[in-house]
Amino acid sequence: MTTTQITSDFIRGFLAKTEKKWSNHKINNGIYGFQFQPGTKWNPGLSKEEIDAYQAELKIQFPTDFIAFLKHANGTNLQTVNVFGNDGNPHAHAPGVYSYPRDLKIIKQRIEWLKQDWNAALECLELDDEIFGKNPKFIPFYSHRYILSGLNPQGSIVCSIDGTDAIIYGASLTEYLQAEFLS
Repeated sequence: MTTTQITSDFIRGFLAKTEKKWSNHKINNGIYGFQFQPGTKWNPGLSKEEIDAYQAELKIQFPTDFIAFLKHANGTNLQTVNVFGNDGNPHAHAPGVYSYPRDLKIIKQRIEWLKQDWNAALECLELDDEIFGKNPKFIPFYSHRYILSGLNPQGSIVCSIDGTDAIIYGASLTEYLQAEFLS
């Protein structure tokens, strides 16, 4: 599996494109599932000290491309909304892209949820122990998307894990960000 190293130019362009997309975004009342609210913006990035504290809180060494991203953006400012297809249920809200320290409790909870179906999820992902180690760590990023932290600190693989349903969603952070947010 190849990885593409993220660059500052890519991150700045990505942040501008997503904020422009969200500025004109309309909530689709026919959709079940969380959507970004109009006007959503990225929170400012974290300092080196804040990133170090975040890693210490989770006891996970972040891959360098995720660290590069965090220096530019630390989650989104508005929660996502699920209108349940306007079926009469009250709207639900959840964090958009997770922000440290604001969403630390939720981030830790997501890691604990993963532990319940850990072996089944790992089996679905078919990760190579020589590349990822025997006990890879997963960093919650957005909803049930996780950045994999394994033996290769240079690149991130992003996985979608919901219970025992687990797939590799992006072979690199760059690939994932484009697919999830710009498609």
